[in-house]
Amino acid sequence: MPIPDTMKLVEKDGVFTLTIDIQQFEHEILSVIDMKGLRKLWVPWQTRLEKLRNDPDNIEALTRRQEEQAEMLSSLQAKMDERIENSEHYNIMMEAYENAGERGLTDEELSDACVVIQRKRSPKTPLETLKKGWSNRHRSIRGQFHLAGIIIMRDEKRPTASSRARHLAEGKEPSGTAAVWRKRNLPVGDS
Repeated sequence: MPIPDTMKLVEKDGVFTLTIDIQQFEHEILSVIDMKGLRKLWVPWQTRLEKLRNDPDNIEALTRRQEEQAEMLSSLQAKMDERIENSEHYNIMMEAYENAGERGLTDEELSDACVVIQRKRSPKTPLETLKKGWSNRHRSIRGQFHLAGIIIMRDEKRPTASSRARHLAEGKEPSGTAAVWRKRNLPVGDS
């Protein structure tokens, strides 16, 4: 039996997980069961969850929660639209995502794209100053864009510059390690 009060529902970057602390003997048993056996364990749980989903009280609670989430998301998006309009940094990041289109950007590519855009807008500012300014800012704003539903994570990963260099030095093909983010609502015909 799972340890009481240890069940946690987690949503991170669009991935939903359920974590439960279990006892050592349960872990030992589960570690020797094959995937087919593990799937069989979940069938009764999924059946019970489906019954809970169809319960009238839960349907009402789910509807209420969806409405609250829609209001919260709408409020977040309105705040982000205002920030994009009034803040140069937010505006630059939105332009970077729009320029990237469906291909999207890794954090490293995003930082570089923001530096290029800001360099065009402020050609007299030293390049090192621009790079230094975006070193952490892009991750912070990207997180806010994600929370507001403006950008989404793609089902792809790309290699970072350091992993490309390391793999080239070793004579290997670089593997994708960096998450790729793109704007959620791309204009029609954008690729």
